[in-house]
Amino acid sequence: MIMSEDIECWHCGEITDCEEPENLIMIQCSCGKTLKGQAYPQTLSYKTTLFTKRHFEWMVNMALHTSMTKAQCDKLSHLLEGTNENYDASRFRSTLTLTRNKNSGGI
Repeated sequence: MIMSEDIECWHCGEITDCEEPENLIMIQCSCGKTLKGQAYPQTLSYKTTLFTKRHFEWMVNMALHTSMTKAQCDKLSHLLEGTNENYDASRFRSTLTLTRNKNSGGI
């Protein structure tokens, strides 16, 4: 059963019908005021990235030291997509494989 709730805007008085309000992060009125929750922060500045080269190298080493399986590495690689516009999932997996081979006496 879908729960529905009417929320009145504290600014303009308009009623907004909201389905399953407990599952939403934020509800915003058509006037632009926040009715419930917190908005995500504004777009990050051009100098800020969530995933840098240092993080990339650390994640590769962490995956090796924890003996992650291929499925786990693929999942991690997928989760990291979108953290940096320059992030390349296939590059992450190939770096992981090359580093693993290099440290095991291969290549």
